[in-house]
Amino acid sequence: MNLFKKKQKEKTYLLLPCVHAPFHNKALFESLYQYLKETKVDGLVIMGDFMDVHSLSSHDEKKIGIKGIDLFWEYREAEKLLDTILSNLPSSCKEKHYLYGNHEDRWNRSMKDVDFVKKGIPSPEEALNLKKKGFKVYTDWKNDVVHLGGKLDVSHGEFCNVHTAKKTIDTYRKSMIYAHTHRFQIYIEGATGGFNIGSMADFNSVVMSYATRAMKNSWLNAFALVTIDENDYYHVQPILWYNDRFYVNRSEEHTSEL
Repeated sequence: MNLFKKKQKEKTYLLLPCVHAPFHNKALFESLYQYLKETKVDGLVIMGDFMDVHSLSSHDEKKIGIKGIDLFWEYREAEKLLDTILSNLPSSCKEKHYLYGNHEDRWNRSMKDVDFVKKGIPSPEEALNLKKKGFKVYTDWKNDVVHLGGKLDVSHGEFCNVHTAKKTIDTYRKSMIYAHTHRFQIYIEGATGGFNIGSMADFNSVVMSYATRAMKNSWLNAFALVTIDENDYYHVQPILWYNDRFYVNRSEEHTSEL
């Protein structure tokens, strides 16, 4: 009988929050692709709201739609972005997770409408061919989480108060990394941390026009790397997008001219 438990290998995950494709920050993604050429990741976690699903938005209900934008166009453009992301991932990336957010959930809510159901419009999961692409898909945005190791959960997020990081760990008493509000915030008590990790959307896009200037001033473009070490503990590395660039490992600069 082997009395010694074999230690697991370290795993690093790329976490992409609130992309809102096809209304994403293109310059940020071009820089991310550059960075992925020289790094190793073992898994990808899409943290919800990868798609904006603007065409089903209640913000613009009963209003004239934006010219050239319909749900099928959004699906096509979002899948193009997803395919580009996947093509830029290193070969080491074998694990893929896709969480629905409240924006993908617009399709779920629309399914309560009989006329919508009759149209046979595919879900985001179907339109993006997520299972064919090897994703494990989580469609209950309020309840589903991805477990990274035994001590950190990834969710889309649910709270909208100012101090969501503290409220999250007060509520669940477990470390959680999430997005939802587009804000960036970290709150840690001992070994329990709440990480609100921002967004990768283009905040100046037409679909973000519902937000006030004050609201947008509280938002931040960011993403994260999470490493689960050999003892199953997590290490969160937030990566912030300021002045059209981000820095990783001190002086390694990744910028875009877009």
